Amino acid sequence: MNDLLGDLTLVLWRQSWQLLVLGLLVWPISRWSQRRYPKFAYFLWLLIAVKTLIPVRFTLPQSTALSVPDLGALVLLPEITSSLKTDSGPAVLSILGIIWLSVFLFLATKLLINEVRFKRSIRGAQSLEVSGLNKLLQHFGITRNVTIISSKQISVPMTFGLKQPVIILPESQLEGSSQDFMPVLAHELAHIQRRDLITITFQVVMNMLFWFHPVMRQVNRHLDLNRERICDEMAMEALGLQPKTYGRELLTHLEASLTPHPELVMSGGMFMSKRNVLKRFEYLMDGRGRIMLKIKNGQKLIIGLIMVVMLVLSCSDVSQPDTLGVSPAGKDLAKDTNPVAPGTSSPEKENTVYDTPPEPIGGYAAIQKAVIYPETARESGTEGTVIVQVVVQKDGTTSDAVVLKGVPDTGLDEAAMDAVGKISWKPALLKEKPVAVRIALPVVFRLKTG
Repeated sequence: MNDLLGDLTLVLWRQSWQLLVLGLLVWPISRWSQRRYPKFAYFLWLLIAVKTLIPVRFTLPQSTALSVPDLGALVLLPEITSSLKTDSGPAVLSILGIIWLSVFLFLATKLLINEVRFKRSIRGAQSLEVSGLNKLLQHFGITRNVTIISSKQISVPMTFGLKQPVIILPESQLEGSSQDFMPVLAHELAHIQRRDLITITFQVVMNMLFWFHPVMRQVNRHLDLNRERICDEMAMEALGLQPKTYGRELLTHLEASLTPHPELVMSGGMFMSKRNVLKRFEYLMDGRGRIMLKIKNGQKLIIGLIMVVMLVLSCSDVSQPDTLGVSPAGKDLAKDTNPVAPGTSSPEKENTVYDTPPEPIGGYAAIQKAVIYPETARESGTEGTVIVQVVVQKDGTTSDAVVLKGVPDTGLDEAAMDAVGKISWKPALLKEKPVAVRIALPVVFRLKTG
């Protein structure tokens, strides 16, 4: 369990610094563009949220062809595991993992309770018939059945339900004619047309997972603000209203949205932070012209470049490359001299047929004891598997050692080669006579916490 929490903490940490880099990249672009191009700014911040779904470590497809010429007979021997136990007692990463998990479970429980309470509170809500609804549905191209209800239990308009959308209007704001709340209704229909509830639900989950990260709070704030501005613009187009007129008719509902409300998973509406409410109303009343809902080609290019940065960040975090072929360390150690058993004579041609495979004297435990975990790798938490290829000669000596698969620049390759070089072997047998055989020996370096 401690190992699992420690690994989870490392994943969150690696994901966190990548989110920070993307946040620093997106923030100035969003600040410049969000007044006239909120849809573009919305997609920029959405990319950061999507980054949480991309693995923090992955490698691009590579050729699996071995680059060592003339491998001959390759015997894959049992795995040798070198395990190093870290400091005793509770690991720091495990403690952090427990803290993260505790807060996450608390937030998830609180959210579930609020959702249940909300669903119970609207059971007695009354259904409304609104003239002009069909016209708005047709304008937005919504073919799903949309139900409108009113409730005393809510203070702001909101929408919930993906397959069967329901718009809830506060009963206190329904005084007067239906035209008075048409801007609110058009705004909520814009949310339904855009299927914003999917993004809102995704935001809620990501904010619970990354409750500790300031960038995710900024992502949430900017997504909320720009999403509401986009829906405002869509509502104004549907009703043929100017921003100031729409803003004045919406003012009552914007003021009501400042009242405290529970956070709901499957609901979207006008509830936002006080700062976002004021910012939204400011945009409506500043008279600087209508916003652009279409993303320009140049903006699409910027979005594409940021997606490339996301992939590069994930690739660059790989500390354990899974490469086949001779690693740089293997090439250096194999030059001119025998890297495993210096001073041996030129090896004979290895056999491709044998009855009994070679075996280390003292068993594979002897190799395991000979492996020394590099201090630098231990301090950096580096783990991995190194596959060493050698030729076991008739007399039990080894030659032609190379690293087929390694973890370059960590010291693991060299440690595996040194360990194999310290071992004497019982040669392979063919018809009870010793023969030279080429072998591949996996050496696994693993840290243990606890």
